[in-house]
Amino acid sequence: MSDTEDLRQAYIFDPDFIDSRFGLERLTDIGARPRVLGVSRLIVCESFDPECLFTFVYSTTEIEVSTVTGTTQLWWAVPRITAPSKPGLADDADLGVAVDGFDYREASHDSATLRIPSRKCPKSLSSWFTLKEASESASSCCTEVLDGVSYWHKTFENGQTKAEKWWNPQSPQHLPQLSLISDYYKLIRRIWRFRWLKSRLPFCKNQ
Repeated sequence: MSDTEDLRQAYIFDPDFIDSRFGLERLTDIGARPRVLGVSRLIVCESFDPECLFTFVYSTTEIEVSTVTGTTQLWWAVPRITAPSKPGLADDADLGVAVDGFDYREASHDSATLRIPSRKCPKSLSSWFTLKEASESASSCCTEVLDGVSYWHKTFENGQTKAEKWWNPQSPQHLPQLSLISDYYKLIRRIWRFRWLKSRLPFCKNQ
């Protein structure tokens, strides 16, 4: 198997590939912080737009929300991803430095902290325990849609990481997955009302 094909397979099937290429902190490391109850991360992979990665860190009193959006799409840069080609980038060997195209350092970042309880939070995201309950029925799923949007949904608690892949979830057969996706985006829009306009989230416009 070629290096390019290995990278493509990792993009599709490795739950840690995309966030590692974006240089994000691992859920295990976030979850090891004091007072953290649990962590979730939603990775949105639309067919023709840059990836979006949303991380939610829960304690008993607050939720830390962070967003990362690529300026170019990692998937289309996969054939060109190599070891660092620029001087002085040895420390970035495992990250998204490409010959041309994707560079994780160009991604945009936002963060916010919400006190619990928060009126901005849909019920499923109002605490770690409600999120965990909602996640239990949102297992991996797949449809035969060729182009569309897929999601990685990862959670971490008590030393264990759980990862689900939602391939183009459809109604009515994937209502738990779609409901959770919709609630994540409701929260993102309520926090960043003017930055995350509906036009920037076309994959959720019907949710």
